[in-house]
Amino acid sequence: MSVSLRVLTAAGMAGASGALLAASFVPSAVPWLAWCGLVPLLVVLRGAGSLRAFCLGFLAGAVFVGLSLRWLLVVAQMPGAAFAVLVCYGAAFTGLFALSYSLVSRRTRLPLLVAAPLLWVAIEYLRGNLGFLAAPFCLLGFSQHAALPFVQLASLTSVYGLSFILVLVNVALAEAYLWAADTYRHGMRGTAGRIWLVAMAAALAGSVVLAAWGWGRSQIEAVARADGALLKVALVQGNIPQDEKWDVRLRRRIQGRYEALTLDAALQGPDLIAWPESATTGYFNTDREIAGFVTGLARRTKIPILLGSATHEKIVRGERREQRMLNSAFLVNGEGRVLSSYDKIRLLPFAEYLPLPQIPWPRWLVPRAGRFAPGMKRVIFELPRGRFGVVICWEVFFPDLFRRFVGDGAQFMINLTNEAWFSGSAASEQLLAMSIFRAVENRVSLLRVANTGITGIIDPAGRVRARLADGSGNTLIAGTLVVSVPRAAAPSFYTRYGDLFALTCALAASIAVALALVSRRGSAPARNTVWP
Repeated sequence: MSVSLRVLTAAGMAGASGALLAASFVPSAVPWLAWCGLVPLLVVLRGAGSLRAFCLGFLAGAVFVGLSLRWLLVVAQMPGAAFAVLVCYGAAFTGLFALSYSLVSRRTRLPLLVAAPLLWVAIEYLRGNLGFLAAPFCLLGFSQHAALPFVQLASLTSVYGLSFILVLVNVALAEAYLWAADTYRHGMRGTAGRIWLVAMAAALAGSVVLAAWGWGRSQIEAVARADGALLKVALVQGNIPQDEKWDVRLRRRIQGRYEALTLDAALQGPDLIAWPESATTGYFNTDREIAGFVTGLARRTKIPILLGSATHEKIVRGERREQRMLNSAFLVNGEGRVLSSYDKIRLLPFAEYLPLPQIPWPRWLVPRAGRFAPGMKRVIFELPRGRFGVVICWEVFFPDLFRRFVGDGAQFMINLTNEAWFSGSAASEQLLAMSIFRAVENRVSLLRVANTGITGIIDPAGRVRARLADGSGNTLIAGTLVVSVPRAAAPSFYTRYGDLFALTCALAASIAVALALVSRRGSAPARNTVWP
């Protein structure tokens, strides 16, 4: 086989891995592909040098991220150049995995069946916790959101435990393929000794999968036995198009819709009525008309209203007067009094604010960015029958932030969001998949209240108990959904100890890479066992 054909074949297999992984995610949602999607990449990485390994991993990651997040191109605020940068950024982490995998496989005798999952989890954790560069999307375990027995592992390890198992199985399959390929080329005489290693790898991977499935089923049953209604919440979806939300000329029409939906929901006697993120056409804390409308509606229904709204504040710092905006949630009681509020802590970089503003970011990359300021503290809202926390929009991406609300005493969580940005794309389903893990991680119910998209409830076992939709299943509608919120289960291991599993994997992976870097064994790339 010529060098050029060999390179094209390797690139094709790396790209195939990216496509298979993307197909395991929503909207294609063929989850079993995640159990084998990495195999082509792992096969061509065997014996690859560092540069080649990084390039192959980068290619696989670019295809994976590009296909998985292609819906971002329909968002007006995501220019093509910015999308390309995002894809390259995500792909760099897959390249980093491939590079570290190559180093460990060539320079150490560590078993790849364990080393590869450790490396993958470490890099996923790094990608999700890099400050304003954190990008916790497309984590491999999210592909299995519908396989609830496996998802229960999140109550111990977050999504990272499931990613670990998926990579472990992929490595076992890759080893089996390589053994079969060598046997075909050289006969059993040259590969007979490896068959036992392949069999042991398959047995270990199979045992881990069966144990995780069995344990998960028992956990679902345990959560079901502890089930019981805590209170009723009415979820209001206004379905206001993004280009109308801030148009003051349409204020009366928008308020009329929320008024009609709220009065309709109140007839079912909920303990709380929840509106989505940015439900108002102005600042709730400074616009008297908006404040009067909301508080008056709360008094008419005699039911507390939770709403999302932008907040405008003036701050005096010495002789300077500063103004800032916050993305907030307010709880108004049945007497029309504001009980408490929460300001979004984790803002969306390059959209709600500009990180490192001293850097002259190019306009083609950041055409515009908001000037929101982050909130400074978590808030637990209290009702007569329960306590809850609120995360706004993409804060649901961050498991450590989410679990801290539960640790502070939240008995259930509400995610206020505005998905009108996404124009009915796959974004809402992908966000729902991630939200399932947040509920299971902390064994609490999670209520999603969207302006449009998917409004519904996820119980502590990860089951989507209800979602707002019309008879044809369309979720892009205006309406209300009244749900009974199940009681929270006992505090989970993850709520108490956080990312202990991921941090342990990161430490072990760091040691493995360090051993590879200080070792000189195999510094020259070994011959690939598949391609001549």
